[in-house]
Amino acid sequence: EPLGRPRAADADVHHAQFRLRESRAQPRGELLDEHPVRRTRVAARRDRVAQTDDRHRLSVSNAPQCPRDAPARRARRGIGAVGEDPLGDLLEQVLRRSGVEPRLRRVSMATGVVLVLDQQGERGMVCSRGANDGLTATWASEAWERGYDHLHLSGYTLLSDPQRQAALGVLERAQCEGMTYSVDPPPASLIMALGVERFRSLLPEGAWIFPSRSEAELLAGANAVETIVDMLATRFPAGAVTLGEDGAFAWTGDQRHRAMAPSVPTIDPTGAGDVYAGVFVASRLAGQ
Repeated sequence: EPLGRPRAADADVHHAQFRLRESRAQPRGELLDEHPVRRTRVAARRDRVAQTDDRHRLSVSNAPQCPRDAPARRARRGIGAVGEDPLGDLLEQVLRRSGVEPRLRRVSMATGVVLVLDQQGERGMVCSRGANDGLTATWASEAWERGYDHLHLSGYTLLSDPQRQAALGVLERAQCEGMTYSVDPPPASLIMALGVERFRSLLPEGAWIFPSRSEAELLAGANAVETIVDMLATRFPAGAVTLGEDGAFAWTGDQRHRAMAPSVPTIDPTGAGDVYAGVFVASRLAGQ
């Protein structure tokens, strides 16, 4: 069953991975279906991806114009690519039921999937991008509309060239239009596969970011969470390091806030960090 959508501060946040931002928020990116596997059980889930486009690959002559008269919107839009298959249909239906306007490019490749392997708390992931690489800069540009407040980018979109170009491109538009923007990094293993320094260089200055502890350790090159947060805060004005059962360590400018997680039985942690990031962004956009 696709997961329902929690609400926070007039914002819709889709649990799996497509991040939707409060009034007028504009998520962008790839869609994956995420399959947590527990022994012999397989539960279908979606993995979100928000998108961007490639400012490093846009010439000055093609740079987006930034008129200031864009109409205000109270809407959420999801831009991505899925396959011409039943799973792609399902993901589009889930977005619509969640109150999201899907702008999905349908391509001949199979819809992307992630297998999450879980054995007594030890988790591993096997990713197949599939149709996600159908997210191109041209498609993202055509699907873009002005008048939104926030752009959320999935770190997954920075891992492959077609998506990276799309991602960095819409990011440039968001910056040009004065939108806020955020990034949720991909798993630490994928950051290492791309190259830590290269991934760091792709992260946009001024973004709100939400790495897990292992991801944050790579990005900051440190181990103590207080040091990690201080280092990340020099480049990113707001965000949080999620710490699993130990809660989260958030920051906004010079302010720091450590929150402990309530003690609850662990059933399935897949997507927990995604929900945290969504509520964080929605609350900030609501002025909380």
